[in-house]
Amino acid sequence: MGMILNGYLEVINHLQQLPLALILIFNLKIMKQIIYVFLLTVLSSCDSYLSKVPSPSTSAPINNVEQLVAIYDNATAFINETNPFACYSNDDADLTAELYKADPSAFAISSTVFYNILHTAGIASQASDGLWNGEYSNIFKANTIINNVDKVTGDESEKIKLKCNAHFLRAYSYFVLAQYYCLPYCEANKNALGLPKRLNTDFEESIARVSLDEIYQLILDDLEIAAVTPDKSVNPNFPWRICQATVNALLSRVYLTMGNYKEAQATAEKALEGAPELLDFNELGYAPVESYPEMEGLPAQDVYNCETHKWTTIKYLYWKEFLFPRFTYARSQWIIPSDDLVSLYDQQNDRRFKLFFVEHGNRRMGVPYEAYRYNQFYDGRYIISGLTTAEMLLNKAEAQIRQGMWQEGLKTLDVLREKRYEAGTYISLSAGNQSEALSIVLAERRREMPFSMRIPDIKRYGVNEILEDDVTVVKNFFEISMSEVFIDKPKTYTIPSNSLLWAMPINDVEIGSSNGAIQQNRYE
Repeated sequence: MGMILNGYLEVINHLQQLPLALILIFNLKIMKQIIYVFLLTVLSSCDSYLSKVPSPSTSAPINNVEQLVAIYDNATAFINETNPFACYSNDDADLTAELYKADPSAFAISSTVFYNILHTAGIASQASDGLWNGEYSNIFKANTIINNVDKVTGDESEKIKLKCNAHFLRAYSYFVLAQYYCLPYCEANKNALGLPKRLNTDFEESIARVSLDEIYQLILDDLEIAAVTPDKSVNPNFPWRICQATVNALLSRVYLTMGNYKEAQATAEKALEGAPELLDFNELGYAPVESYPEMEGLPAQDVYNCETHKWTTIKYLYWKEFLFPRFTYARSQWIIPSDDLVSLYDQQNDRRFKLFFVEHGNRRMGVPYEAYRYNQFYDGRYIISGLTTAEMLLNKAEAQIRQGMWQEGLKTLDVLREKRYEAGTYISLSAGNQSEALSIVLAERRREMPFSMRIPDIKRYGVNEILEDDVTVVKNFFEISMSEVFIDKPKTYTIPSNSLLWAMPINDVEIGSSNGAIQQNRYE
């Protein structure tokens, strides 16, 4: 069975490098035969797929539930989100003009600069889009399970659980895609462009974008199916296998995005019933100090990283607070926090700042300029974007405050914050009114979930029922072209929370490969 798992992983890894229109193309019959037969060959036997020669005449059906379980349990194929938008395209991150000038060669225009200022043409022109391709690969995987689980032999209870997991995975991936490539959900945007809606593994299924409302309805429908899973609490040995608490956690995130605060609170409370305990950040220590020599006039420095700096998949996948593990992947390993984000923390007592904001972090990157580096896991590669106990407390607190229960919301926040501060230093929150309490909880979301959750938050603030939480992102950088940064021409980029720029551009390869079926976002 291990050969099935490894074989499927190789197929998925190759598929993740391809655009959706090539993975699921409808006009290239040879591509259809090769991928379909290759996948069936991998899944049909415990023998290595390398021992078989795929051919159009091969017929090797998926025939037992264990094969499908093996597909789903390959968690490393779906837990990571290659997401430069989250790493650079918000006010938590900032590639400043001064930092760029210190060493322009350290910041590629294609992989960093375009995203820093939301240069849509530059972003769309990239060779590929790992976030888009990765999530549609996950959807393909979920559809493979959904379309076969009722046809195979095996334990019926196992089939029910697996079906729930697959519907959850599909809902999760569609939700991630909607947060980045679509306009924010609201009444005025229901008929706006959504996403290609894929429910099967049929290569001839349409890849045209359906409405945003239809995508959100699909997400809710999938979660309704996933909710029948019999497991109530997270299995710490298999945190990627869902339970009722997991489904309620994603529902809470979805409802908060939709502005349904009553349901966001209710589902957060249900999720917390089966959620793991919070981790006391006083239990986290530091990795061995790393010493760096003098650099172009800057003194030698010792750099201190949290112990999680050394954690690999076998550890960070089992982060104690997960209801469902997911990570934003930073290819550059250098996420640069903005001064605005840094200023939000109590730098003396907030363990989140002391552990994950690495002073002199630029030494790791060899840039002659003093800058922080955000480093949560594995040398700055990964940031939590999945569902956690901490997020459920934040969702509950925000929903309470927005519904007028602001004193109760602050008490909910206290439960989280006490576990994040130096032992014995935490003082309970207070506010004079609902507006002040709301500012407190929204600031706490940034402290607890920087980068990975910021763009979805900015977008929903821009279309909700009040104006006071709206965010305008300002980037002071330079004028650029498609190939050059003009460091003699400073420019300020201003992006309000209701800007069309927050619907990230779809890759030009996707648009071209679809023969016009996939419509690009508009920015005017």
